[in-house]
Amino acid sequence: MVDTRLLRSVRCHPYVEGCNFRFTRSTRLVIFGTVRLKYQSMKFIVCIVFLFFTANVMGAQGAATSAEFDVKAAERFAKLALACVHKEYPNKISHTLNSDADVAPPRRLTPAFYGCYDWHSSVHGHWLLVRLVRTFPEATFVSPAREALRQSLTADNIAQEAAYLRAEGRASFERPYGLAWLLQLVAELREWDDPEAHQMAANLHPLEQAAKERLENWDWWHRKSGTFFWATRIVRWHMSLPGRTFFHHVSAKLI
Repeated sequence: MVDTRLLRSVRCHPYVEGCNFRFTRSTRLVIFGTVRLKYQSMKFIVCIVFLFFTANVMGAQGAATSAEFDVKAAERFAKLALACVHKEYPNKISHTLNSDADVAPPRRLTPAFYGCYDWHSSVHGHWLLVRLVRTFPEATFVSPAREALRQSLTADNIAQEAAYLRAEGRASFERPYGLAWLLQLVAELREWDDPEAHQMAANLHPLEQAAKERLENWDWWHRKSGTFFWATRIVRWHMSLPGRTFFHHVSAKLI
């Protein structure tokens, strides 16, 4: 089973203020540290991203799937996701009304990700289905999982999602947590050697771009809460990009 527990923390140098390094181990070992340096009266925040890949590749990338997470366990998780991704109510929306037209049920506001109680949980549920189908392609849940993904990740649905995200008053919608999970979903689809997955990733591109813009224009300077968790998902997505330019833009703002 992929171990996502924090392994250890590193004590900081006395001249480094606000250092917070944390380590995790997964299919890709990702280390994200945020260090605040103090030199005389000037303070700079430097975001350092270290990406290490373990020789032991798990899940869909290899055959070393742990016996602790077998197909039976995967079936239980798949049932949870399938039961909620298209379950509209109860629903907790974080919604800014700009006009009467914005008074609508969740399935109309965000037609791809309206289930699972809230937006980011719906995105996570879709990612879970993709991950499980990749890892256990012969499992009994594969067919209903693929059908659920087809139903959600259409070009029309994603176009509406992107329009919703870009609307006035929604600059902070699901930022960063939900947007980080969205980028994780995109990366999972992009890295999957499957024609249907590639089409879904292409469908997601308008929403991916909208999320990228929201994160590029975000004030990264003063964000600490949950940084490690969502940053590792953004790093995973960044590694799936052909040009890998996202963090160049962000680091230019920080330094």
